[in-house]
Amino acid sequence: MMIALFATEPPLGTRILLDDQPYELVEAEPYTRKSDGKPSRLLTWETCCPTEGCGTSFRVTTGLSVTTLNRRCEGHRFTALRTKPVKGRRGRKVRVRVELP
Repeated sequence: MMIALFATEPPLGTRILLDDQPYELVEAEPYTRKSDGKPSRLLTWETCCPTEGCGTSFRVTTGLSVTTLNRRCEGHRFTALRTKPVKGRRGRKVRVRVELP
């Protein structure tokens, strides 16, 4: 699943809302890809754990193409119950919105 594909580095403060869970871009640093040696950027996003009663702030690092984002902090990442697809091969639809500062 592709969440966002940035052609150039987005400005700091850019927000991705994934099912109303905000991820804010707090850092961007240069990176050289190991596969072909081309320069790229690593983007660091900050959000809070949505688990009830937690709210711990944590960071997630992606490239310019954002394909996955952790939804929960390290302490709740594997303890949360997974949702099962209702029918068929597809899972639930995820709402994604990108907001520039």
